[in-house]
Amino acid sequence: MRKISYRKLLTLIVVLIVTGSMLYWQPQAHLVQPQQSLSGVLSQMRQWRPVETNSLSPVIIKELKLDDYVFQTYSKNDETITIYIGYYLTGKKIGAAHDPQVCYPGQGWQLYDKQTREINLAELGIIEYSTIVAELDGKKEKIFYWFQVDDISAPSTFKQKLLLLQKKILGQGQMNAFVRISTSINDKSEESAQSLLIDFINEFYPILFLYMTAS
Repeated sequence: MRKISYRKLLTLIVVLIVTGSMLYWQPQAHLVQPQQSLSGVLSQMRQWRPVETNSLSPVIIKELKLDDYVFQTYSKNDETITIYIGYYLTGKKIGAAHDPQVCYPGQGWQLYDKQTREINLAELGIIEYSTIVAELDGKKEKIFYWFQVDDISAPSTFKQKLLLLQKKILGQGQMNAFVRISTSINDKSEESAQSLLIDFINEFYPILFLYMTAS
């Protein structure tokens, strides 16, 4: 058993090293800047409407190595959700996005009930995402998050790295993003919160998909 575990660990380490090396040392191709900003593209939504825009400081933008981002609260029928998207033009910035399992505890949040789930959006395929509940000083949130690599979603950073490596080998797009969507569960059940977040994704994701695959 120890021998098998050692081999699995060694394989994982080798994959991570190879993936990181190939993505970092890839030749610098001409980066095609999107014609519209993320916030401009998301303004196409008609059912969910923006009600508040949050700005990140230049220090945070530099730390996260962002090429673009959206940090907004949206409303529909008196319900609200908050979305954060960190957008990257190249796979060289892999790892810059902070997984909630790392950054939330660092800010004092307690996390529990982590799961990996799927949403089938027919012609756009399946979205694989992670879900957690976060709590701080009596405030509770239901959170969905995933890593988008071109036209495919990944529920973890490990799968994100594998997808970027695959795209690199096939000469496909390296654009990627971290997506986090949350809503309060102080005033609603987790089931209601989940339905609300899925409703938002049904309108939001087709727009993100087209944005990520346009170039």
